[in-house]
Amino acid sequence: ERITAGGMSFRTSISKYISFLGFGIYAILLVLYTVENPSSDKTDGLRIGSSFILGVVTPVFVSFCAPFTTTSNANMLVAQAAQDNGVAKALSIALSAGSFMSFLSTGVGILVL
Repeated sequence: ERITAGGMSFRTSISKYISFLGFGIYAILLVLYTVENPSSDKTDGLRIGSSFILGVVTPVFVSFCAPFTTTSNANMLVAQAAQDNGVAKALSIALSAGSFMSFLSTGVGILVL
């Protein structure tokens, strides 16, 4: 339980930093592509900035989904398997949990596109 709480605290603090940085870069992109736009379309800044924000929000969303998937229990299962059955079983569980998060992250990314 403390591991899950610590992980959630870490994700929350990292998400704050990513949000500030992401919205800062969004503002820069908005200004650059609206004021000094190489094309004649004045909505380029809004479209490019919004795409950037969507790219920032997607991994943050996936990281907050992680505790509600197998990742929260995977750490405990890996430790228990390593203690009871050895490294081979622990590695198998760790790879399964990691591949699940990879598929989740890729799937959400494809849905966003």
